[in-house]
Amino acid sequence: MKFHEKVSTGMAGFDKTIDMLRMGDNVVWQIDKIEDYLEVLGPYIRQSRKDGRRIVYFRFGSHPPVVEEADDIQVYHVDAGQGFEQFATTIHQIVEKEGKKVF
Repeated sequence: MKFHEKVSTGMAGFDKTIDMLRMGDNVVWQIDKIEDYLEVLGPYIRQSRKDGRRIVYFRFGSHPPVVEEADDIQVYHVDAGQGFEQFATTIHQIVEKEGKKVF
């Protein structure tokens, strides 16, 4: 798999607008309510599953989980209250451990 390989978000119109995602892209959403994020997350997870990609969910919010636990999803519970440096370090360590080609 090439680093610049294009991958789908699961939303054809959005894929066309952004010319697809590339492996290695970081996606950040600013949302007003969790329900808005779920409109994007559902298609993204379905597409990732269809493409046979590994999925990792970092759980650190106080809201209900946005991803249901499943055999094909690795869930990490991370304490965001431990301070930014420790939080960022923990996330980075998990990303390194999980390796490439993970969504």
